[in-house]
Amino acid sequence: MARRVVAALIAVILATLFAGCSNDSVDPGTAFVSASVVAPPTPSVAAVTPTPTSSGPPSGVDSSPQATMNPWPAGLTPAQVADAKAALDVYGRYQALVGVAGANPVEDWTEEVSSVATALAESQLVEALTQTAVRGQRTTGSAQISPIVTRTQPSLVMIQDCVDSSNSDFLDSEGKSIKAPDASGTYYRHPATAQVVQVQDGSWRVAIASDDWSTRC
Repeated sequence: MARRVVAALIAVILATLFAGCSNDSVDPGTAFVSASVVAPPTPSVAAVTPTPTSSGPPSGVDSSPQATMNPWPAGLTPAQVADAKAALDVYGRYQALVGVAGANPVEDWTEEVSSVATALAESQLVEALTQTAVRGQRTTGSAQISPIVTRTQPSLVMIQDCVDSSNSDFLDSEGKSIKAPDASGTYYRHPATAQVVQVQDGSWRVAIASDDWSTRC
């Protein structure tokens, strides 16, 4: 079953956590969106270097062709390139922080989250971490992201990603894996999209995203 989210990225986290009261398997990428960090991580944000996907964005995504290896469309103005770079940077830091926090959800990550997410996404992630900590759950392992910019508008950058959580895991309070199988609805390697916005002080924040767990990328 496709898990398409047209809201803050962490709505996916909350949906999984609140549905995860039983011992049924859950995909670690659903509970905590993947990031390039290796457990057990230290409580700091790991750097993620965005890399362009070889296949490009899936059909239906409004984007210009990739004429170079840059992870953004050809023909952007210098100002648009600067926006694209800023959006990719904060998206990578956001994903890394989600991974680090997921591996150690008992810590207070509010300040760190507020630096990479909008107020709504921040509140949802903090609540998700709280619920995860209460249940004694955590993430481990390493996952990869491959974001590219598909469109730039004033104060808004659209990102297409391919998330691969094959090497990550999601553990219960006893340290037992509750990772769902690599199957339609919980594919480890799947497409995702994100909207990154420029806020009043000129910095950028992750605001809205969508994961399609029914499709491989």
